[in-house]
Amino acid sequence: MEVYDNSRPHKMKMHTIRATLQSGKYKGHIAFKKGGNIYGADVLKFNDLEQMFPEDVGRFVENDCKFRIIIGEAEDVCFKYVLKDEHGNTCEFEDFSEEDVSKNVVALEIINVDDYEL
Repeated sequence: MEVYDNSRPHKMKMHTIRATLQSGKYKGHIAFKKGGNIYGADVLKFNDLEQMFPEDVGRFVENDCKFRIIIGEAEDVCFKYVLKDEHGNTCEFEDFSEEDVSKNVVALEIINVDDYEL
């Protein structure tokens, strides 16, 4: 991102956040939109997954790790994703909380920001 305009704190912004997931030599990425009157480090808090629905994953800007949200019969939530190494070998993950997923988050980055109106 060339310019990050946080000079107008009362303006609503739509941020695009890219998360890198990694375990050992296996890694993948997801990128999603996050809007509101928040900036900088507040945007980068990785605490949105448990409020998402399976159909929200379809709106991800990037999803090279086949990230999915599965809701079971008892309303339990499962996060599934597949990380790859540089040779294309894969490692599958099945986590049952946002906290479990966050243990594999090694980088969070704002890659784009736009003004938006409600």
